[in-house]
Amino acid sequence: MPIEVQETGPLTRLAAVTVPAAEYRREVDKSLKQLAGRVKVKGFRKGHIPLSVMRQRYGDAVTREVIEELVQKYVSDLVKQHDNVLFLGTPQINELPVEDKGALQFNIDLELRPNIDPIGYMGLEVEKPEPAVDSAAIDAQLEQLREQAASLEPVLHRTTILEGDTVVVDFAFVGDNPELENFKGDDAQLEVGSKNALPGINEALIGAEFGAVLEPEITLDDNFPVENLRGQSVAVRLTVKAVKKRVLPEINDDFAKASGQAETLLDLRSKLRKELEAQREHQAMHLAEESLMDRLIAQNDFELPPLFVDSQLEHGARQRVQQMLGQQEVDLEALGLDLTQIKEAIREETIAQIKGEFLLMAIAEKEQLKLDDADMKAYFEHRAAHANVPARQIEGYMRQDRERWRQATALALLEKTRQFLLKEATLKNVAWPSESAELDELGADAPAEVGDEQE
Repeated sequence: MPIEVQETGPLTRLAAVTVPAAEYRREVDKSLKQLAGRVKVKGFRKGHIPLSVMRQRYGDAVTREVIEELVQKYVSDLVKQHDNVLFLGTPQINELPVEDKGALQFNIDLELRPNIDPIGYMGLEVEKPEPAVDSAAIDAQLEQLREQAASLEPVLHRTTILEGDTVVVDFAFVGDNPELENFKGDDAQLEVGSKNALPGINEALIGAEFGAVLEPEITLDDNFPVENLRGQSVAVRLTVKAVKKRVLPEINDDFAKASGQAETLLDLRSKLRKELEAQREHQAMHLAEESLMDRLIAQNDFELPPLFVDSQLEHGARQRVQQMLGQQEVDLEALGLDLTQIKEAIREETIAQIKGEFLLMAIAEKEQLKLDDADMKAYFEHRAAHANVPARQIEGYMRQDRERWRQATALALLEKTRQFLLKEATLKNVAWPSESAELDELGADAPAEVGDEQE
């Protein structure tokens, strides 16, 4: 048999694929003949070059192409034979034909979607926080607006740096370590005393003279991007170019008018209350969805295919690094980065997310939920509210590409299923969570694509 599949676990299979020698030779000869009609070889007319000459000149390159095409063909046949394939590993070639003799053999790991028959999903008790807004919340919002309106003004009546000052510095690591040569910058602003500064920076700046050039020894902390340098002490040159202080405006009617949102402080407080109530109601529904998913997963325990989970952890960890560094593409090897710790840190939430989406898809199928135009409109409006852009802009972007539109419809169906379950749930009002426990509003971040076949 060309394809033999061995069960290696509840959701894992190992496929051993054999491409018959006759088929392999036929494909190699076919490709060589096609190439003979396109290339020029001295002493022969185009299209009349002997196969022996073509094999001698182009055999290696053509063989590589044929092997790749045959592997892709047989993998595609394998997927067609198993309609519940979720994830494909990397083909591992075990045997190559020698001098066009013998078969091509390779193995490939494949993982299947869990077969889920969800239970206990109707009438779940779900916790929903009360979205009440008190005066303290409005005061906190006003203070945020005040912080945003703060201005930086030069310090005029002293010559030494104090905690709370904002300094403008040029910085560069001292020495010839090639891994640090790109970590430098000009006109960087740093609030002295900030917890975000590397250990040793604040200590060097406090009490230093305006215009000083400092070379403190600092310790690279556990969050430093180059992993093998974490915990090491290095010298950094800081050139102080300016020292400024933050000046906060007074909260009064003039402040309200300057904000552009109201004419008086009373009107501004009223406006902020309405906005906060809307925001909290939105957050409360997300927290209710989170409670719903926790209970749904607790009711339906099932295994996940390990290679697929690891691929999602890898993807999530890379996204975290990209966000941290502000780059779309990151060369982990060049930066000396290891994703192991990040993957472990996000493992629990990633597994919960994957299980939740598998369950929602199974429920949508079981309840025969279908999308209509109103569902898609609601989905785009929800995305637009998070991204603070017009809904039509997001919809237009999704419609430009077939794959993006497929992802949008898949996510819209998940959202519809969550809303369906929430309507059937028993909502239990609870106190609003502490600030540290509030929902992290991720906006347009897409969840794991558990409905996709991946390679």
